[in-house]
Amino acid sequence: MDPVLLSGSTVEMRILWALPLLLLAGAGLVARLRRRSDSDRTLTSEPVSGQWLAEARSREDHPW
Repeated sequence: MDPVLLSGSTVEMRILWALPLLLLAGAGLVARLRRRSDSDRTLTSEPVSGQWLAEARSREDHPW
């Protein structure tokens, strides 16, 4: 057996191999989140009339 493998450096080698993979996965996640936050999404697909919007706002101002 190789004395380097027996000395416990295999954990260090695994970390050295995993570090670039984790960095790439993290960069991909950040890119996905940035792309997702840039897209404009509406809360509803139904058109809202100006009258309905005015009434909803007045209800918020006067909850009684």
